[in-house]
Amino acid sequence: GDPADPGSVLAGQVAYWKAELRGVPAELELPVDRRRPAVASHRGGWVPLTLRADLHAQLAELAARQGVTMFMVWQAALAVLLSKLGAGEDIPIGSPVAGRNDQAVEDLVGFFVNTLVVRTDLSGEPSFAEVLGRVRQRALGALEHQEVPFERLVEELAPVRSLARHPLFQVMLAVQNVPQATIDLPGLDVEARPSEVSMAKFDLDFHVEERFDDQGRPAGLNGGITYASDLFDRATAETLATRLVHILRTAAADPHRSLHGIDPLDADERRRILTEWNDTARPEPAATVPELFGAQAARTPDAVALVRGDERMTYAQLDAESNRIARHLIAHGVRPESVVAVVMDRSPQRVAVLLAVLKAGGAYLPIDPSYPIGRIGLMVADAAPVALVTTASFAGRLDQSDSGPLDPEPGPDRITLDDPAVRAAVAGEDDGPLTRLDRAAPPRPDQAAYVIYTSGSTGAPKGVTVTHRGIDRLVRPAGYADVRPGDVVAHLASVSFDCTTFEMWIALVNGATLAVGPAGTLSVADLRHFLTSHQVTIAVLPTGLLHQVVDIDVAAVKGVRSLLTGGDVLSAPHCRTVLDSLPGTRLINGYGPTESTTYTHTHPVTEVDVSGGDDVPIGRPLADTRAYVLDERLAPVPVGVAGELYVAGEQVARG
Repeated sequence: GDPADPGSVLAGQVAYWKAELRGVPAELELPVDRRRPAVASHRGGWVPLTLRADLHAQLAELAARQGVTMFMVWQAALAVLLSKLGAGEDIPIGSPVAGRNDQAVEDLVGFFVNTLVVRTDLSGEPSFAEVLGRVRQRALGALEHQEVPFERLVEELAPVRSLARHPLFQVMLAVQNVPQATIDLPGLDVEARPSEVSMAKFDLDFHVEERFDDQGRPAGLNGGITYASDLFDRATAETLATRLVHILRTAAADPHRSLHGIDPLDADERRRILTEWNDTARPEPAATVPELFGAQAARTPDAVALVRGDERMTYAQLDAESNRIARHLIAHGVRPESVVAVVMDRSPQRVAVLLAVLKAGGAYLPIDPSYPIGRIGLMVADAAPVALVTTASFAGRLDQSDSGPLDPEPGPDRITLDDPAVRAAVAGEDDGPLTRLDRAAPPRPDQAAYVIYTSGSTGAPKGVTVTHRGIDRLVRPAGYADVRPGDVVAHLASVSFDCTTFEMWIALVNGATLAVGPAGTLSVADLRHFLTSHQVTIAVLPTGLLHQVVDIDVAAVKGVRSLLTGGDVLSAPHCRTVLDSLPGTRLINGYGPTESTTYTHTHPVTEVDVSGGDDVPIGRPLADTRAYVLDERLAPVPVGVAGELYVAGEQVARG
């Protein structure tokens, strides 16, 4: 018909397709191994896809009961699979049609094949049988309007074009079920021989052919998947084939099961994801920070625990000083679960105060003194500490807020450590181990150890309460960071950043020395001087700072044996520079929100990570930590499929 004639067959079919494909996804989200290149190379590979006769028979019976064709069964199953792998609920799939629906071409030799787009709607909570009904309706509609050449359809619909992908659909499905032709040519023996496919027109091209025995009974399906090598590895394509067969088997067994009840994982994969990869239990029973530190101080009393410049404090001296401060805190009402705010510059004394709070049974609220006074006031008002420990340099500032004193009566007891009277009182306390005579109850593993305020997803600071059990899980075992007795660990993070949890306690419970950095933020030159002068072997640099150091002076961290980072996406090119420039340094990428005690995952960066693209893994869970990637219904997703990361275990904060 004339395309200009609105009453022509062509115009009517174009109008159908415009309505049918309105809002169709421009590109399906598929579980690719690599980012899509700007221009597709069309290099491809092929993997087999086979169904045995028994499953073929079950699918044929299902198709007969539901009044659909075998193609429609495969269309529905493939759409369900792609949806389960992150493609959404609107799945367009291409399909070839013979193009011989006119009797005039029956006796002609030629290629009349056209391509249709069959769209599958998986929204709501349909059963597989309901999806078959939706597919049937859409497929029959497509077949009734199959005369429009695909290239003409693309011109009419004018989708956003790209050299990176096929327009309107990226996945093709063909199910052949015509009888095998016998080719009898005089003087020739003709045999069909399968061959590997080296070109890919689509991201994925599924092609299967039904086979029947001499009695016409289903004898299985043979075929394969042609995949774009730009996007997929062969192993991924093989997994897709396995998953599709699993979906078909599940649907044949119970077609009335809701789609949400169709698990794309088989039993072995589910066990591997949920159990084997989360087998992180450790044999050691949980302990508190005072218990762990006390045991270390007893083993190495004369080893250096804290160092800053020429200042040294041994494990025995730190133990004694923290005992004195703990007794002073108890006299000010600190009891188990009490919160004690600490507003002090980074210093050895501050470390002693934090340890003392834990020995007294309390939980410390670390506050960076550089914070605006309004934020400090909000944190103190929200946490309601029984005491506030500070020094004279900040005590005056706390009283000069525009809104009045930080802690008006009644408020927390103010303990200004460098006040002569307080200094004398602390010095007069017994420095021996705390006992019940001191009204001290030893903290328990599930007791609060500290409260740290994050920025909060609502914009208001949010307090996170972490237990001793969480800290213990972070610092024992310390193999992921390769911390050994005699190591020197840098203490450079803001006290209000949970990185300090790692810095302080992984050093002091494992026999290392904590090198305490000067107050404030260090320049790269200052960082180089600090690390070199203290001979630091273990350091944590937030990702942004690490990138800056690598750009300005990568040799600033030379000599650091374990360099940990985290807090943002780690740049592969920066990792390359570290690996090339510092062969003696082990770079470790870490991940973990404050609510899970600093780190949940770590990963030692390797040559493989920096040569395969821009993504550096976050790694495996730490001891007593479990991690699951789940969909919106909290079901585990297959490997390679996007979901939300859920963490569980000893490290999860209260609430």
